[in-house]
Amino acid sequence: EVKLLHANFKRLSITIMGLFLALTTPMGIGIGIGITNVYDENSPTALIVEGIFNAASAEILIYVARIDLLAADFKNPRMKKTGSLLIFF
Repeated sequence: EVKLLHANFKRLSITIMGLFLALTTPMGIGIGIGITNVYDENSPTALIVEGIFNAASAEILIYVARIDLLAADFKNPRMKKTGSLLIFF
């Protein structure tokens, strides 16, 4: 992402972070496929873990919407005038 270039990270750090991102998704898919044989989706433990992960995912989406997306809008001079109205929505 472009933000990494502006954060003054070294090129090696950016490369390592990119490789980590590229490898974790396939590893997660592989782990998910591997545990399907022993996973009981109706067990109390599985339901609690699923609820915790769903709550964490929802919080990440709320954070991105409020901080990353709305913050850029409030920096716009035109939005500063009507910004207080948007808080209620």
